[in-house]
Amino acid sequence: MKLNQRIGQWLALRQALLVQLCDMNAPTKKRKQTPSRKQRDDFFQLLLDYICAGHFEIYHHLISDIEQNASVHKHVAHSSLMRIQKSTDLTVLLNDKYDLLPKVPHDQWCRDLSELAESLAERFELEDLMIEHSHEVKHPSKMA
Repeated sequence: MKLNQRIGQWLALRQALLVQLCDMNAPTKKRKQTPSRKQRDDFFQLLLDYICAGHFEIYHHLISDIEQNASVHKHVAHSSLMRIQKSTDLTVLLNDKYDLLPKVPHDQWCRDLSELAESLAERFELEDLMIEHSHEVKHPSKMA
């Protein structure tokens, strides 16, 4: 499968993740209920699938493209990966935390979900930047 196709699938997974993140937040704000354990498990599984695809399939190719063709963007790419790792660490921490809790206090869930959403927003911006730089070095005339 071509990288562009794989990135397209990965971004579709991101879109599904965003929809699920909104769904996870909706009942919380309206009814002061936390999602069921199954809903939490499903959400974190999708999130971990997305993160793993990035770390083990996508980033390697993006970084390789950037390093081979544009030394200017090398620092940006590696800096982005370090910042993305913070989001990965938070995700793993929250996944483990909620895996152990049969019932979740509403206020705790709201705080954690908000922190995770902010972390994911930064992650998505950084990933988009790496995709842009990779595309830029592969197709410089299209970016002008």
